[in-house]
Amino acid sequence: MANLYCALDAGTVSTCMLCATRDEAGGTRALLRRACVTDLGEGVDASGSLLPQAIGRTVDCIADYLAQARELAQEKGLSLVSCLTATSAARDASNSRDLTARLEELGLKPQVIAGADEAALGLLGVTGDFMGTTVEACDIGGGSTELSSGSRDAQGRLVQLGAASLNIGARRVCERFLACTDDEPCDPAAVRRARASRPARRRGIRPRHLCLRAEGRAAGRELHRARRRNARRVRRDGQRQEHH
Repeated sequence: MANLYCALDAGTVSTCMLCATRDEAGGTRALLRRACVTDLGEGVDASGSLLPQAIGRTVDCIADYLAQARELAQEKGLSLVSCLTATSAARDASNSRDLTARLEELGLKPQVIAGADEAALGLLGVTGDFMGTTVEACDIGGGSTELSSGSRDAQGRLVQLGAASLNIGARRVCERFLACTDDEPCDPAAVRRARASRPARRRGIRPRHLCLRAEGRAAGRELHRARRRNARRVRRDGQRQEHH
């Protein structure tokens, strides 16, 4: 019996599912996609732990996804093969075992993956559409941002030039700096503080850490120049505000 592959991702903000089959040439055909905001990472940046209600939302969502995947597999006469990864929020939380134990009760074998593995998997997905071409990928998530560079060789295997995972994500930055609701604009001063914080630079991370070959070094220099231009623009904006 052929397989229906079900990939589940418990992210900091969203929980996603992709169900697909593979053909004889190794290509994939997506049959079902789902995404839902479950906010697993709610409060994790400040507290270092997952909230019970956030775990509950995420587990309920995944249970619903699995029911849909099983129904699809039965309808198509396929054998269901499931895999679940959890990323930044689960990595950071001291009680991530509370989450994985609940997921195991659903029959899953959850994996809390490292940032480097998250970057590699993201690059693996992107390079599938650009065979033989060096790709530089930036994946901005809720709790972290993954930067990676590489390509696929003639056999389709990933050749990774470099990768970095930064603790800079949409939810993390919002919780630290932008205390605004959905129906009101954020304080411009708070936005400037968020942009000026540059947590990646404080941690000593540079774009050049991605660069193990010439193509990567060139891209790293361009990224570094872009960041310097952005910093100058932030300072100019701040000075204009002070004058006004």
